Amino acid sequence: MKLFTVLVFTFLHCSLAQEQPPSFLIARDLFLRQATPSLASPKNNVGLPVEKKKSVPLAVALSLLIPGLGEWYADNVSSGQYFLLTESGLWLTYLGFDTYGTWVRDDARQYAQANASVSLNGKDEKYFVNIGNFLSVDDYNHTRLINRQTEKMYLPATQYYWKWNNEQQRLTYRTMRINSDLAFNNLKFIGIGIGLNHLASAINAALSASSQNNNPLSFRLELLHNALGGRNSQGYSLTFSTRL
Repeated sequence: MKLFTVLVFTFLHCSLAQEQPPSFLIARDLFLRQATPSLASPKNNVGLPVEKKKSVPLAVALSLLIPGLGEWYADNVSSGQYFLLTESGLWLTYLGFDTYGTWVRDDARQYAQANASVSLNGKDEKYFVNIGNFLSVDDYNHTRLINRQTEKMYLPATQYYWKWNNEQQRLTYRTMRINSDLAFNNLKFIGIGIGLNHLASAINAALSASSQNNNPLSFRLELLHNALGGRNSQGYSLTFSTRL
């Protein structure tokens, strides 16, 4: 009977030892979890992996560099593609106006060379404006003499000489030069549009990144009008706010 009791006790002890890990193994696991928390994927309350947050400054910087790129980083490709398409269209328009303006300007100057004996080398932009406003260098000098602007006169016998064959040729050249100037002036407005597209994309990228982080960002544009010292002061205020 005693022998049977000893055998049963030994069997139960071995079974419990196999089901429970040694204490040093438990201590090792606790140490590893505290020492290397980065090895394990972060979990939320329900045990699912937590998405990595998007950097709002990085999204803004990317969209300032290339519109739409910040939205792509913030997983908002659907809106970012419109900024990228707008950017492409603006640059194509810019190149189109620049090419057209250069082409018309060169044609106008070659026309003046062929019909007014104009020398193209070493001339500034003001000279090419003057040859379109006066039939000849003598007419130009006469007008400057009447207005007592002798310092602006050209010496007729130098490379600044010109004389149109008729008034129609002068007007044709003048129209071509004005069309060239208009094309180049349009580049300024396109440049402003490109800048505004970059700014709008940067704001949208910031909103997209904040939305991905479940931390919505809002902004408000206000027109300010204050009376300071008897003078009216006007301006714009751009306010950003976020939920903490």
